[in-house]
Amino acid sequence: MKPSPYDGTEDLEDYLTHFSLVSDVNKWNDQQKALMLASSLTGRARTLLNDLTPRQHRDNGALVHTLEVRFGSLNRAEVFRTKLNTKMRGDKETIPELAQVIRKLARQAYPDLPSAATEVLALDSSRR
Repeated sequence: MKPSPYDGTEDLEDYLTHFSLVSDVNKWNDQQKALMLASSLTGRARTLLNDLTPRQHRDNGALVHTLEVRFGSLNRAEVFRTKLNTKMRGDKETIPELAQVIRKLARQAYPDLPSAATEVLALDSSRR
C-alpha cells in the first residue's frame, strides 16, 4: 500500500494521520517512513526537501517537523483562534460539516489543550 501524494494544500494533520496508518500497514521502520514520506511530496511540499540535508531526508522526525513548520498549525494558533471566533455556517454547509470544521479549528487554535477542553471550546464557539 502506498500513501497518497501531499502537495501542501491538504490539511497536514489529516495527511500525516493517513500516512501513519499506511506506514503501520506496511510495517515501515523510521528510515523507511522518512523515505516514503519524502517521495510522496509533490509541488510546494517537495520544495522543502531543498532546505534539508541528505541525512535529514532519512530522518522521519526532522522531515515531519519541517512539514509542520511550513504547512502545519505550529506557531499559527492566533490565526486559527481568529478563524474560530469568526466562523459562520456557509450557505450549503450542513450542521455536521460545520461542527467538524469548528472542532478542527479549536484543535488548531489550542493545540496544547486536552481534547476534552478543546471540545468544550468548540461547543461554546458553535453557540455564537
